[in-house]
Amino acid sequence: MADLLIENSVSECRVALVDEQKPYELSLMRGVAHWVESINMARVTRLAPEFDGAFLDLGGGVEGFLTRRHAPRERGAPVPARLDGGIHEGQSVPVQLMVPPSEQGKSWTVSADLHRKGRYITLIPSQAGLSFDDEGADKRAQARLSEALSPILKDSGVRVHTPAFLVDDDVVLSEASRLLGQLRAIRAAGSGVRTLLPGPDHLWRSLRDAPVGLGAIRCSDRATLAKATSLTNIWPDLTPLLLCDMGGGALFERYGVEDALDEIVKGEIALPSGGRISFEDTRAAMVIDVDAGAARTGRSVARVAHMVNLEAATAIALLLRRANIGGLVLVDFIDMAKHDDREAVLSALDAGFKADPAPIRRSKINHHGVLSITRKRTGLSVRDQMVAKSVSLPKLENSLHDLLRRAERTAVMDQRPGTLHLAAAPALAEKLRAGEWLALLARRTARSVDLKDRADLAPDDGQCWIG
Repeated sequence: MADLLIENSVSECRVALVDEQKPYELSLMRGVAHWVESINMARVTRLAPEFDGAFLDLGGGVEGFLTRRHAPRERGAPVPARLDGGIHEGQSVPVQLMVPPSEQGKSWTVSADLHRKGRYITLIPSQAGLSFDDEGADKRAQARLSEALSPILKDSGVRVHTPAFLVDDDVVLSEASRLLGQLRAIRAAGSGVRTLLPGPDHLWRSLRDAPVGLGAIRCSDRATLAKATSLTNIWPDLTPLLLCDMGGGALFERYGVEDALDEIVKGEIALPSGGRISFEDTRAAMVIDVDAGAARTGRSVARVAHMVNLEAATAIALLLRRANIGGLVLVDFIDMAKHDDREAVLSALDAGFKADPAPIRRSKINHHGVLSITRKRTGLSVRDQMVAKSVSLPKLENSLHDLLRRAERTAVMDQRPGTLHLAAAPALAEKLRAGEWLALLARRTARSVDLKDRADLAPDDGQCWIG
């Protein structure tokens, strides 16, 4: 049975789904990730027929890109054959921010086919009628919910999610009423580039999307538990699962999440046999290399290739889901002469992909040992957020979040009164002072905070203590 782990700190929110002490889905929210799912009134700045889309001004110097597939359309109408038939330059269009740019200079992916997603239902104005995630659910319950939700269908199509069958109908209707009110407010918004509805924070989104059948929702501290408890007033099926888990060390360390994050940042995963996989990002794809490493000792070449590739296939499937890696992935396996060995590796990959909620396609392994995988990109991957494109930035950025997280944990776990002291190398200290991090840390910990520059520390190093 899986548990949901939530660690909410001053600068980020980290979430993990773990099963038998192994994390299989990780996510974090930093910076622009807070904009995901926000609704903005945008202005069309340029039609781009060469890209089958249009560029939009989202406000604040932020640019969005709208594809024809996500263009505005009447309810029940198909995707338009041409984008320029429905929008023009200078037009105001309400859009939903979907996928942040993976690097500077690129645009947000946006959609004018607005959805309002809840835990129990999603309103889809462009669609007609009502549908269910689980069409095999209890037919009497489906009929009851269909009747209860029928008044909503005058305004929007409705998708009913599996958790709706775990609560009373009035809870589902309350969510439907709230989401419908948001849609009506968007329709009445008028023109002018601005944010109409902010996106949900990561804690809200993680609870909203929490799968059914969880064993527990483990919060890293009492403040996070209190916030989660307030949110579950509208999602009562989650309330009995909430608990504060502060025992025996940091929550993410005890469940192996920190080790998994280290692997994602490092770009290398050790395999049980002594082999390893290493991965790096290019502009076109993520490239994964499978290497025999220490597995060669005392074994035949064919046996090593078969054993290491099987382990790599399982590890790769887990990595893609764990780090939410989307787009094109190229895998270079160790050469295998036998057809049956190649088929066994493909079967291991498919078995690993089976539980992944994201759509995945793969090729065969070609005669060079290379296989291609495409996984739907649903947002910034964990690696996108933790490994910036700049050579010098990622280490410093991660060190900032790591120090703030450790400082807040120290302030909570150390019961002695006193000031929360931080010491950091000059570059890291400058980054801490550049934002509102120290003021936020003081408010969250109810302690005075003192930061000192320490030239003797490594450029990305920091320390914290109570004194």
